[in-house]
Amino acid sequence: MSYTKPRYSKVATTELKPIRNNGKSSKKIMIEKPYFLRPMYNPTNEEIEALAGELIEWSARDTSLRMSQFYTAHKLLYRVFWSWCKKYPVLQDAYDIAMSNLAEHREIGGLTGKLNATMVVQSLSIYDKDWKEMYEWKAKLQKQDDNKNTGPQIVVIERAPNSDIVPERKKKDE
Repeated sequence: MSYTKPRYSKVATTELKPIRNNGKSSKKIMIEKPYFLRPMYNPTNEEIEALAGELIEWSARDTSLRMSQFYTAHKLLYRVFWSWCKKYPVLQDAYDIAMSNLAEHREIGGLTGKLNATMVVQSLSIYDKDWKEMYEWKAKLQKQDDNKNTGPQIVVIERAPNSDIVPERKKKDE
């Protein structure tokens, strides 16, 4: 499969109202906004496949650490991306691969000291299903352990018999 850049050439122009600044009106501002940010935009299969390819390629870079970097770079809203993942399995598969790549970058960065290991360990369950399962397992064990140790603990110590080796303790009165 060859990688092609997404065709995001469709651009909607939004005109903002003039802003009043101390009685003076500013110029009208024209903003170019990618068409796919419009609420009802449905991308074509080719655009989704291109986006999926770009996501996998982006996630393979060592500098890729968070999915929000990809959303920001592509001017995508998180909820729009997720709605596309639900609708297009190829994008969901690319997302799963990307999350695995990000988990790998983060874990290796923590192990080699390039990233703060404590921060990586705390957030790795977001990116890696194996880590998530391990945290859930540990939480389940902790809960079971906590349930066993609830309530007061009663310890009964019986009197030890006297012996020639250990004589009975003398009382202070004697």
